[in-house]
Amino acid sequence: MKQLFFFFFISSALLNAATITIVANKNCPYYCANSAEDKGFVIDISTHVFSEMGYKVKYVTVDSQEKAIEGVLTKKYDAIIGATPKEAPALIFSTHPLAYS
Repeated sequence: MKQLFFFFFISSALLNAATITIVANKNCPYYCANSAEDKGFVIDISTHVFSEMGYKVKYVTVDSQEKAIEGVLTKKYDAIIGATPKEAPALIFSTHPLAYS
C-alpha cells in the first residue's frame, strides 16, 4: 500500500509566527524520534525550507497519529506530517507530497 507523506497547515497565524511546531508519530526514515540525531529526511526537508523563509522549526513526536491530528486541530501544533486527507479532512494539504512509501 502506498502511503503519502503530506505536510499540512491549519492556521494562517503561521504567517506571523517566528517558530513553526511540526508534530508526527515516529515512522523512520521519514520522520524519526525527536531525540534521534537523524530526525528523518522529511523533517530535514521541512526544517531547511522553513529556515530559508526565516522560521525556526520545533519538531515534536507523539505516540499516535490520532494525537498528532488532534493537536493540530486544537492549535497545539502548527503542522503535521504523515496524515492523509481521509484521516483529517479539516486540514489544508500540500499539493505535492514530500515522499511516498
